[in-house]
Amino acid sequence: MQISNDNFNVKINKLFDELEIRNNKPLLIHSSLYELYKLENPENQFWEFISEYMHKGVGVAIPTYCFAEQKTYDPSKSKSSVGAFSQYALQLGEGLRTLCPIHNHLFLNEDQMFPSKMNFYQSFGSKTDFDFLLNKNYKLLLFAVDFEQACSYIHNIEYLANVPYRKIIYLNREIIINEKNEKLKIKFKYFARRDNSINTDFNKIIPYIKNCSTFRKSKLSIFDSYSISLKELHDKILKLLKENPKILLR
Repeated sequence: MQISNDNFNVKINKLFDELEIRNNKPLLIHSSLYELYKLENPENQFWEFISEYMHKGVGVAIPTYCFAEQKTYDPSKSKSSVGAFSQYALQLGEGLRTLCPIHNHLFLNEDQMFPSKMNFYQSFGSKTDFDFLLNKNYKLLLFAVDFEQACSYIHNIEYLANVPYRKIIYLNREIIINEKNEKLKIKFKYFARRDNSINTDFNKIIPYIKNCSTFRKSKLSIFDSYSISLKELHDKILKLLKENPKILLR
Protein backbone atom coordinates (compact mmCIF):
# COMPACT_ATOMS: atom_id res chain seq x y z
CA MET A 1 0.00 0.00 0.00
CA GLN A 2 1.38 3.40 -0.98
CA ILE A 3 1.85 5.97 1.75
CA SER A 4 -0.55 8.89 1.54
CA ASN A 5 -1.61 11.81 3.69
CA ASP A 6 -4.56 9.69 4.89
CA ASN A 7 -2.58 6.67 6.14
CA PHE A 8 0.86 8.10 6.99
CA ASN A 9 0.37 8.49 10.75
CA VAL A 10 -1.17 5.05 11.17
CA LYS A 11 1.50 3.34 9.07
CA ILE A 12 4.51 5.05 10.62
CA ASN A 13 3.29 4.48 14.17
CA LYS A 14 2.90 0.80 13.30
CA LEU A 15 6.43 0.74 11.85
CA PHE A 16 7.95 2.35 14.94
CA ASP A 17 6.11 -0.15 17.11
CA GLU A 18 7.40 -3.10 15.05
CA LEU A 19 10.95 -1.71 15.15
CA GLU A 20 10.61 -1.15 18.90
CA ILE A 21 11.59 2.50 18.66
CA ARG A 22 10.99 3.82 22.17
CA ASN A 23 10.17 7.47 22.63
CA ASN A 24 12.29 7.69 25.78
CA LYS A 25 15.52 6.32 24.24
CA PRO A 26 17.95 8.41 22.16
CA LEU A 27 17.67 7.84 18.43
CA LEU A 28 20.07 8.15 15.46
CA ILE A 29 18.09 8.50 12.22
CA HIS A 30 19.36 7.64 8.75
CA SER A 31 16.56 8.00 6.24
CA SER A 32 15.29 7.97 2.71
CA LEU A 33 11.93 9.63 2.09
CA TYR A 34 11.49 8.22 -1.41
CA GLU A 35 8.41 6.18 -0.55
CA LEU A 36 6.77 9.26 1.00
CA TYR A 37 6.65 11.00 -2.36
CA LYS A 38 2.85 11.19 -2.38
CA LEU A 39 2.79 13.21 0.84
CA GLU A 40 2.47 16.95 0.86
CA ASN A 41 5.87 18.16 2.07
CA PRO A 42 7.21 14.74 3.21
CA GLU A 43 10.24 16.23 4.99
CA ASN A 44 7.99 18.34 7.19
CA GLN A 45 5.59 15.49 7.91
CA PHE A 46 8.43 13.17 8.90
CA TRP A 47 9.95 15.93 11.07
CA GLU A 48 6.60 16.64 12.76
CA PHE A 49 6.12 12.95 13.49
CA ILE A 50 9.58 12.57 15.04
CA SER A 51 9.14 15.78 17.07
CA GLU A 52 5.81 14.60 18.47
CA TYR A 53 6.82 10.97 18.94
CA MET A 54 10.02 11.49 20.92
CA HIS A 55 9.76 12.65 24.52
CA LYS A 56 11.05 16.13 25.21
CA GLY A 57 14.64 16.02 26.41
CA VAL A 58 15.43 12.70 24.67
CA GLY A 59 18.32 12.95 22.23
CA VAL A 60 17.81 12.73 18.48
CA ALA A 61 20.75 12.71 16.05
CA ILE A 62 20.53 13.30 12.30
CA PRO A 63 23.55 12.78 10.01
CA THR A 64 24.42 15.98 8.11
CA TYR A 65 27.62 14.75 6.49
CA CYS A 66 29.65 16.85 4.08
CA PHE A 67 31.31 14.57 1.54
CA ALA A 68 31.87 17.17 -1.16
CA GLU A 69 35.31 18.72 -0.79
CA GLN A 70 34.93 22.31 0.29
CA LYS A 71 37.35 24.99 1.40
CA THR A 72 35.58 25.78 4.65
CA TYR A 73 33.09 23.87 6.78
CA ASP A 74 30.58 26.19 8.40
CA PRO A 75 28.15 24.34 10.73
CA SER A 76 25.55 27.07 10.24
CA LYS A 77 25.72 27.13 6.42
CA SER A 78 27.35 24.04 4.90
CA LYS A 79 24.79 21.85 3.17
CA SER A 80 24.29 18.20 3.99
CA SER A 81 25.34 15.62 1.39
CA VAL A 82 23.07 12.88 2.74
CA GLY A 83 19.49 13.48 1.77
CA ALA A 84 16.51 15.79 1.78
CA PHE A 85 15.49 15.18 5.38
CA SER A 86 18.85 16.11 6.87
CA GLN A 87 19.01 19.31 4.83
CA TYR A 88 15.43 20.15 5.82
CA ALA A 89 16.32 19.66 9.51
CA LEU A 90 19.33 21.96 9.15
CA GLN A 91 17.24 24.71 7.61
CA LEU A 92 14.94 24.76 10.65
CA GLY A 93 17.79 26.12 12.74
CA GLU A 94 17.13 23.89 15.75
CA GLY A 95 19.61 21.86 17.77
CA LEU A 96 23.40 21.79 17.59
CA ARG A 97 25.51 20.74 14.62
CA THR A 98 28.89 19.29 15.44
CA LEU A 99 32.22 20.60 14.18
CA CYS A 100 33.60 17.54 12.40
CA PRO A 101 34.01 18.76 8.80
CA ILE A 102 33.00 15.43 7.22
CA HIS A 103 30.95 13.22 9.58
CA ASN A 104 29.00 15.87 11.44
CA HIS A 105 25.56 15.44 13.01
CA LEU A 106 22.66 17.61 14.05
CA PHE A 107 21.81 16.85 17.68
CA LEU A 108 18.49 17.73 19.25
CA ASN A 109 17.74 17.75 22.99
CA GLU A 110 21.36 17.07 24.04
CA ASP A 111 22.04 19.63 26.77
CA GLN A 112 25.27 17.88 27.84
CA MET A 113 26.79 17.82 24.35
CA PHE A 114 29.32 20.55 23.59
CA PRO A 115 30.68 20.46 20.02
CA SER A 116 33.79 22.51 20.85
CA LYS A 117 34.86 19.90 23.43
CA MET A 118 34.53 16.97 21.04
CA ASN A 119 37.28 15.59 18.83
CA PHE A 120 36.56 17.22 15.46
CA TYR A 121 40.06 16.55 14.12
CA GLN A 122 38.99 13.12 12.90
CA SER A 123 35.80 11.27 11.99
CA PHE A 124 36.36 8.08 13.96
CA GLY A 125 37.60 7.03 17.36
CA SER A 126 37.81 8.59 20.80
CA LYS A 127 35.62 11.61 21.64
CA THR A 128 34.23 11.88 18.11
CA ASP A 129 30.56 12.10 17.18
CA PHE A 130 30.39 8.33 16.78
CA ASP A 131 32.00 7.78 20.18
CA PHE A 132 29.41 10.10 21.74
CA LEU A 133 26.56 8.18 20.08
CA LEU A 134 27.99 4.87 21.30
CA ASN A 135 28.56 6.00 24.89
CA LYS A 136 25.03 7.39 25.11
CA ASN A 137 23.72 4.09 23.64
CA TYR A 138 21.73 5.64 20.83
CA LYS A 139 19.45 3.35 18.91
CA LEU A 140 20.07 3.24 15.17
CA LEU A 141 17.08 3.68 12.88
CA LEU A 142 17.56 2.99 9.18
CA PHE A 143 14.32 4.36 7.77
CA ALA A 144 13.67 2.85 4.32
CA VAL A 145 17.42 2.37 3.79
CA ASP A 146 19.75 -0.55 4.46
CA PHE A 147 23.16 -0.89 6.09
CA GLU A 148 25.10 -0.57 2.85
CA GLN A 149 23.27 2.62 1.88
CA ALA A 150 23.38 4.42 5.18
CA CYS A 151 25.10 2.84 8.17
CA SER A 152 28.17 5.08 8.43
CA TYR A 153 28.73 3.98 12.02
CA ILE A 154 30.31 0.80 10.65
CA HIS A 155 33.20 2.93 9.35
CA ASN A 156 33.91 3.79 12.98
CA ILE A 157 34.09 0.09 13.80
CA GLU A 158 36.40 -0.49 10.81
CA TYR A 159 38.71 2.20 12.21
CA LEU A 160 38.76 0.67 15.69
CA ALA A 161 39.45 -2.76 14.18
CA ASN A 162 42.17 -1.25 11.96
CA VAL A 163 40.99 -3.14 8.89
CA PRO A 164 43.76 -3.75 6.34
CA TYR A 165 41.91 -2.29 3.32
CA ARG A 166 41.88 1.23 4.78
CA LYS A 167 44.66 3.61 5.74
CA ILE A 168 45.04 6.87 7.62
CA ILE A 169 45.41 9.99 5.52
CA TYR A 170 45.43 13.66 6.43
CA LEU A 171 43.31 16.33 4.75
CA ASN A 172 43.61 20.09 4.97
CA ARG A 173 40.36 21.49 6.35
CA GLU A 174 39.13 24.84 7.63
CA ILE A 175 36.29 25.12 10.15
CA ILE A 176 34.17 28.04 11.34
CA ILE A 177 34.30 27.34 15.06
CA ASN A 178 31.96 29.94 16.56
CA GLU A 179 29.35 32.61 15.89
CA LYS A 180 32.11 35.20 15.43
CA ASN A 181 33.09 33.34 12.24
CA GLU A 182 36.55 32.58 13.60
CA LYS A 183 38.33 30.03 11.40
CA LEU A 184 40.49 27.13 12.44
CA LYS A 185 42.79 25.36 9.99
CA ILE A 186 43.40 21.72 10.83
CA LYS A 187 45.02 18.55 9.55
CA PHE A 188 42.03 16.24 9.48
CA LYS A 189 42.69 12.57 10.14
CA TYR A 190 40.65 10.27 7.90
CA PHE A 191 40.49 6.49 7.47
CA ALA A 192 40.31 6.10 3.69
CA ARG A 193 40.22 3.17 1.30
CA ARG A 194 43.68 2.11 0.19
CA ASP A 195 42.57 2.27 -3.45
CA ASN A 196 39.40 2.79 -5.44
CA SER A 197 39.12 -0.88 -6.41
CA ILE A 198 38.15 -1.77 -2.83
CA ASN A 199 34.43 -2.26 -2.30
CA THR A 200 32.57 -3.23 0.84
CA ASP A 201 29.04 -4.47 1.40
CA PHE A 202 27.71 -3.61 4.85
CA ASN A 203 24.58 -5.67 4.24
CA LYS A 204 26.81 -8.70 4.77
CA ILE A 205 26.43 -8.08 8.50
CA ILE A 206 22.69 -8.78 8.51
CA PRO A 207 22.95 -12.59 8.96
CA TYR A 208 25.28 -11.99 11.91
CA ILE A 209 23.14 -9.43 13.72
CA LYS A 210 19.64 -10.73 13.01
CA ASN A 211 19.67 -12.69 16.29
CA CYS A 212 20.80 -9.71 18.36
CA SER A 213 18.26 -8.86 21.05
CA THR A 214 17.63 -5.32 19.77
CA PHE A 215 17.66 -6.04 16.03
CA ARG A 216 14.35 -5.45 14.26
CA LYS A 217 13.32 -5.35 10.61
CA SER A 218 10.06 -4.14 9.10
CA LYS A 219 8.80 -1.93 6.30
CA LEU A 220 6.57 1.09 5.93
CA SER A 221 5.43 0.20 2.42
CA ILE A 222 8.09 -0.66 -0.15
CA PHE A 223 11.54 -0.64 1.43
CA ASP A 224 12.86 -2.44 4.50
CA SER A 225 13.70 -0.44 7.62
CA TYR A 226 15.96 -1.61 10.44
CA SER A 227 16.73 -0.81 14.06
CA ILE A 228 19.38 -1.95 16.52
CA SER A 229 21.18 -0.47 19.50
CA LEU A 230 24.57 0.97 18.59
CA LYS A 231 26.22 -0.85 21.49
CA GLU A 232 24.99 -4.22 20.30
CA LEU A 233 25.89 -3.45 16.68
CA HIS A 234 29.31 -2.18 17.77
CA ASP A 235 30.20 -5.20 19.90
CA LYS A 236 29.04 -7.73 17.32
CA ILE A 237 30.76 -6.19 14.29
CA LEU A 238 33.98 -5.37 16.13
CA LYS A 239 34.23 -9.01 17.19
CA LEU A 240 33.57 -10.17 13.61
CA LEU A 241 36.22 -7.83 12.17
CA LYS A 242 38.80 -8.96 14.69
CA GLU A 243 38.12 -12.59 13.71
CA ASN A 244 38.04 -11.84 9.97
CA PRO A 245 39.21 -8.32 9.01
CA LYS A 246 37.98 -8.75 5.43
CA ILE A 247 34.49 -9.96 6.21
CA LEU A 248 32.87 -6.77 4.85
CA LEU A 249 34.60 -6.88 1.49
CA ARG A 250 32.66 -7.80 -1.65
